[in-house]
Amino acid sequence: IERLPIQPGKIELSINDWMISAPAPSARKNVTVTILRCPARGPAYNVSMKVLTYNIWDGGSNEAGGDRRERIVKVIRESRADVALLVEAKGFDESLARWERDLGMQGALGLAPSQYHVALFAKPSFPIRSAGTLHPPAFYHACLQARLGTPWGDITLLGVHLNPMDPEARLGEARYLAREAREDRPVLLAGDFNGFAPGDVPDPAVHELSRRVRARHIMIPDASLSDQPPLDTRAIALLEWAGCTDLFRALNPGE
Repeated sequence: IERLPIQPGKIELSINDWMISAPAPSARKNVTVTILRCPARGPAYNVSMKVLTYNIWDGGSNEAGGDRRERIVKVIRESRADVALLVEAKGFDESLARWERDLGMQGALGLAPSQYHVALFAKPSFPIRSAGTLHPPAFYHACLQARLGTPWGDITLLGVHLNPMDPEARLGEARYLAREAREDRPVLLAGDFNGFAPGDVPDPAVHELSRRVRARHIMIPDASLSDQPPLDTRAIALLEWAGCTDLFRALNPGE
């Protein structure tokens, strides 16, 4: 989801969302979207910016999946991303410099009380001018706020990891993010929203998950509901209502 209007004379972006062994169903996988052209103001730069969002699962290393850090670096390099946003960056508060060196990119960190931080990496052509953690008490995990330099001017990037357990808390986090859907500056909102968007058609396997897992992603059930209660789409719906644009929906209507 991005605040830049979808119209000629803006910016080209390509956003991929890679998920590996996520503990809950994801609303987005392997998504690529593009906004064509550069801003009308100033010189017409023939430049694009490719943004990768990647949930690396438990910091890229755990007992269940082993040490996957080299594979993660390989995925990021092969994606040729200009900007990479890593979610579940556990342990990066101690290893950020190593990741910067391995990727050849500048890094920044949004610190999470849960220790599942949000890490941002950018190539030199898109320097991170400033970065920090946006209001930690408002988020179960974290929201990183960064200012990126680009050939068409600075943009604000918000890297988020919304609440995976509680739909009501997730909606509250979205309400906080909605304040950033501003008209006076371009904002790119990316990350792991742990939710479904209005219009999503989930894989049938979602409804085969245990109720204890589905409880994280459904509207509050009552006795009249069937075994397939409606999925909770309120968080992303709120962000759209506040002025954000779902790039996938805008560029792939009907999918």
